Amino acid sequence: TLSVIYLTVFVIVKASRWGMNLDLNPHHSSLPQYTSMFEWSFPALTGVSALAYLLQNATRDLVIAYICVCVTYTFMGAVFYAAFPLAKSCIEDNFLNNVASDDAMAFVARIGLFFQMSCVFPLLTFIIRAQFLQFIFHSVWPSAFHVLTLNSVIVSISVLFAIFMPKIGHIISFVGAFCGFTYAIALPCAVYIFACRRDGNLTFFKLIFHGFLIFIGFINFVAQFIIIGHTK
Repeated sequence: TLSVIYLTVFVIVKASRWGMNLDLNPHHSSLPQYTSMFEWSFPALTGVSALAYLLQNATRDLVIAYICVCVTYTFMGAVFYAAFPLAKSCIEDNFLNNVASDDAMAFVARIGLFFQMSCVFPLLTFIIRAQFLQFIFHSVWPSAFHVLTLNSVIVSISVLFAIFMPKIGHIISFVGAFCGFTYAIALPCAVYIFACRRDGNLTFFKLIFHGFLIFIGFINFVAQFIIIGHTK
């Protein structure tokens, strides 16, 4: 929560200093402030959004979380994009990289994100380890060797991605589209369809509607491969 508040303040401060640098007039397409109303690379946004909305909670809290995510992402993305003083094609996927390295607020944000990742990464590693080892060995701690080996593999994969594919936007869009397709759309819809079929109340409309949702999720995932050469 604190990191989100700080980054929101960070965007507001930068936007207030830069001012609005957005031009939607197609006759000004040669200007760096020009922004077209539509780009075929939009699936990159839907991939990131799929990951942002991949939340699990109670129904009431889920609605609140969706609203907060929508407001936060829309505000920060739209304001920063509209205020960015250079050509919009120069905007990198990690928006802190669009600010000078000696910027004080950006430095504080990087330090905060570093400590946040230092706390989040071990938690995610534990979840992966618990699920994987429990499934394979029926124990979350079969031995210190197993745990150390799995942790080393996870860290090595992360380091290799950081070295050879330091494109956080691509990673998030692919992971988000895949997780959104499988966990948020395909599996729930498939379970619902099979449950309706078991109970004998599966209708043609239910089958078509949920099948269409699965199809949209799949298309969103496939689109990430199509646009990979058209995004930064």
